[in-house]
Amino acid sequence: MSTRKRRGGGKRRRSQFIDVVFDGYIRDMALTKWREIDDLASVNGLTPQAAVEEAGVFPVRGSYAGVWSRVWGEHFNAENPVAATTPEAIFMRIEGAVREALTEEQAQRKARGEGDLEDTLHYKAFIDRAMENLLEDAHGEIEADNAFDELGDD
Repeated sequence: MSTRKRRGGGKRRRSQFIDVVFDGYIRDMALTKWREIDDLASVNGLTPQAAVEEAGVFPVRGSYAGVWSRVWGEHFNAENPVAATTPEAIFMRIEGAVREALTEEQAQRKARGEGDLEDTLHYKAFIDRAMENLLEDAHGEIEADNAFDELGDD
C-alpha cells in the first residue's frame, strides 16, 4: 500500500488554466472589436471616436447586450475621447471594457441561474480554435520527437 500523499495541485492547475483561457478569450474578443473599429474607420471613413461609438453595439451578446453597451459607453464617451490617444492605449481600453463586461455578464449569469460563460457556444468555439492552433503549432515538434524516438529503438 502506498503512503504517498495526494497533493491539491490538480485543482490549482485547473484554476490557472481557466484563468489563462479566460484572459485569452478577452484578448481574442478585444482584437475582434479592434478590427471592427479599424474597418469602420477605414472603410466607412468614420473618425476614430465615431468608429468607437459605432462599435458599441453588441447584438451577439443576446440578453447581455445592454450590459456590454453600458460598459462600452463608460470606457468610450465624449468626456473620454480617443482622438488624442495612441492606438496601444485605445486597445488597452477596449480590452478593459471587454474584461469588465464579461465579468459582469458572468456575475449576472450566475445570479440568474443560467449556464456559465464557459458553456456558451462562442466560448467553446474560441477554445476549439485555440486548441487547433496549438496542435498545429506543436505538430512539427511532435513529429520531430517521434523521429528521434524511432532512431533510439535500433
